[in-house]
Amino acid sequence: MGSRNFNPVPYQADHFGHKIHLDQNEKLVMFGVTHVIAVDGYSKSAVLKYGMWDQMRVDHGKEFFLCLYMQEKNEQYRNRREYQPYCQTTSIKNHRVERLWVEINNRLNFPIKRAIVQSVNENRIDLDDDIVKYCVSSLLLNLCRIGLKTVVESWNAHPIPGKGKPNELALLKAHTGDIPPELLPSGGDAADSYMNDIGSNLKLPRDFAPNPFQTEDDMLECENTLTMRYPNLQLLISACLNNNDKPLQDAVEYIIQITKNILSR
Repeated sequence: MGSRNFNPVPYQADHFGHKIHLDQNEKLVMFGVTHVIAVDGYSKSAVLKYGMWDQMRVDHGKEFFLCLYMQEKNEQYRNRREYQPYCQTTSIKNHRVERLWVEINNRLNFPIKRAIVQSVNENRIDLDDDIVKYCVSSLLLNLCRIGLKTVVESWNAHPIPGKGKPNELALLKAHTGDIPPELLPSGGDAADSYMNDIGSNLKLPRDFAPNPFQTEDDMLECENTLTMRYPNLQLLISACLNNNDKPLQDAVEYIIQITKNILSR
């Protein structure tokens, strides 16, 4: 048992659409960023595009209860119904998806976190200020969307010895079940349905920091001004990867200053 834990053998998926495995990463949660990834796809948009997976796998945390509820509720649309609609296992056994976090942490989360923590420690930014929290979170969310997209695209295009490339396997061996779009409601409607059917409450999402802008125009002005100074946010990530944190730190301070200037008018 001990040797299996140190060098676990990945569980087997017979084809694209057999198992979808979700996991969450909170390495940047103190800055208002949480990653969720899935091996074989994403949430509602992926199900609408690719179909229902035969089985969903998660750990024993509570963050995916709503996903499990929708998977079980629509289980008749799965392609292979001999499997249980979902499976919860301990984190140490969820290694397929967790191996991706090593890549994402090294190429994205840890370099960004290092830069922002240094700014906090040097009192360059004050995360007790809601405006600062909003600005930091907004910028990092955009950075992480770009960075995560790059990592995922790279992963899906890389060759797996003896199997092929994930993108090609998805096209050649897809066995997902089609599901009518109306059976996949919005997150809010799905949560209401869960609480009515199950009889227990879900922890509803809340903003990391309130949006300080009074109008949509003010918010767009801030975004456009930032874009003029930093048209390619990928360069900020690349600089951090090369141990040059200053561009990202300067960008954080710049968006804070823009926001405060707009709000003070």
